[in-house]
Amino acid sequence: MDMGDRRWPGASVRAEFRVPSRPESVAAARHFAEPLLSVLEHVGLAEIVVLLLSEVVTNAVVHARPSGDGDIWVGLEATGGQVRVEVHDQDHRVPQLRPALPGRESGRGLSLVNGLASAWGVRAEPPGKAVWFEVRA
Repeated sequence: MDMGDRRWPGASVRAEFRVPSRPESVAAARHFAEPLLSVLEHVGLAEIVVLLLSEVVTNAVVHARPSGDGDIWVGLEATGGQVRVEVHDQDHRVPQLRPALPGRESGRGLSLVNGLASAWGVRAEPPGKAVWFEVRA
């Protein structure tokens, strides 16, 4: 889907997709979301959402995979000024926000979500959980 540089004020997008719990699914999630978000009137909003989506899907792949090789389900809902994303995985453990330590390559995902999202949280979705975030212009 090539949307070019067109932006539509008040545009609305709603999509769901599944990806397998594998490392290459992080890129697949980004490639699915980027063209959908390109219709939003705030370009910076889409860039932040794609970054945070990558972080949350990465967490699902890294942390949920040992508990099962099930799919990761992603829901995305956007209007001109707000985007909500939910990432469902098969792991019931609640992710913990922890400080990013210098020199460590991991542990920054939820810190980014906490710092850039307007709101975020986790809710039980048996057999696992859903991590959600919202970004507002």
